[in-house]
Amino acid sequence: MLRRWLLLGLLIGVGGVGLSADDSAAVAARVVVLANADDPESLALARHYLATRKIPEANLVVLSLPKAEAMSWTEFTTQLFNPLQDWLVERGWVDGIGMELFDDYGRRKYAMSGHHVSFLVVCRGVPLRIANEPTWLANDQATKIPGQFRRNGAAVDSELALIAASGTPVNAFVRNPLFGRPHPNALMRSQVVRVSRLDGPSAGAARALVDDALRVERDGLLGRAVIDRSGPHASGATWLDTTAKHLRGVHYEVHLHSGPGNLPERARADDIAWYLGWYAGRLEGPFALPGFRFAPGAIALHIHSFSARSLRSADGGGWTGPLIARGAAAGFGNVDEP
Repeated sequence: MLRRWLLLGLLIGVGGVGLSADDSAAVAARVVVLANADDPESLALARHYLATRKIPEANLVVLSLPKAEAMSWTEFTTQLFNPLQDWLVERGWVDGIGMELFDDYGRRKYAMSGHHVSFLVVCRGVPLRIANEPTWLANDQATKIPGQFRRNGAAVDSELALIAASGTPVNAFVRNPLFGRPHPNALMRSQVVRVSRLDGPSAGAARALVDDALRVERDGLLGRAVIDRSGPHASGATWLDTTAKHLRGVHYEVHLHSGPGNLPERARADDIAWYLGWYAGRLEGPFALPGFRFAPGAIALHIHSFSARSLRSADGGGWTGPLIARGAAAGFGNVDEP
């Protein structure tokens, strides 16, 4: 589902593993980078990324945005979504015909027919999440939504993934047309813009996402895999068992922890290139010990409803921010109950 998830880092894709130099240049030429005009660190990060990945300066879009991590739906629509969508259409990144009409949520109406963006990269300083707006749940259509889905809090990045679509619902969830399709056709790909965020508890941590990815592309992702399969649902353990099988298949040493409880502090935690776990509300185990660092370029994620509620803290706000602060170069998280 699309609505409340975000992706951190760009480990593969732009100049990534498995791309030729020509392919990398073609992908980089179609990367659009978004920064906050009112945040000097956001602009500096964006320009570092442009220079590092050889992305044209013309691909940078700078908008005046709130500096807080959360924004209202009205702020999102008027200050971010509409201006960015207009910018993308005007420059030919998104194929759309605009109208002088707006939907019930303040979004300009467009007839969309595809896009040409390889990745939309959101830089630290752009708000992270959109606050739930209860008054938008009062209409007849919304009252037919099951109670557990009767909400509209969202990740900014997820909403931006829908910027080349038309009239998507605001309440409840939007089905991801690419889920479960490893080889989507052009029509499926045209419905979703791939969005990734360069963010973390500090400007330095966000910048390291760029630099460590380059190091991995040069030297390889070296280290061990630690997978903590302890959790309340059997399906989650199945996901993680499947991941362990794949990692062993590409010759990683895998430590699989099965509980009881999550990975203990005393567990071996050196040279971790892959960490996957769940279901704790905040960083714990060996990752919380003083001085812990992941292997350069590590991919780390913890499955939890609020794992990326905030990215501004190195020790709180879920797991995603603290993992990035400790050297992870790629991961993902949820800003709210998914």
